Amino acid sequence: VPRTIAKTPRGEVSVISWVSNFGAEVGYTPQARCEEVSNRFQQYYDKGILNYITTGRKNNHDVVCVSSKNGGACDGLLLTLKPGDTASSVIPQLFDVASLGSGPIEQSSSGISIDFKELLENSPVESN
Repeated sequence: VPRTIAKTPRGEVSVISWVSNFGAEVGYTPQARCEEVSNRFQQYYDKGILNYITTGRKNNHDVVCVSSKNGGACDGLLLTLKPGDTASSVIPQLFDVASLGSGPIEQSSSGISIDFKELLENSPVESN
């Protein structure tokens, strides 16, 4: 299963496991999605805006994006959700925040937000 991995001082943290075949019928395989979104994570980290994972809408689709501040607008698109999915239901599954107890996730009337630094600090590291 393709995975988006973050390298932290504690070790490697699996951020997303790409198990959905959404888009595969047009050649957008889990591996292709993983590579594209992983590159976006890196670009946003390099720009200093990968502080929070949040939600938004683009072209009438729910999207998962990054924001430089909690409760802020989308500063960069990570991925578009498939029709019928809502970001508030997909984000907890996508980032497996259930394994972190209450974790870094916040839900409000304006959407859902994950403190990305806290997610990385509290997620288990990969064993080699």
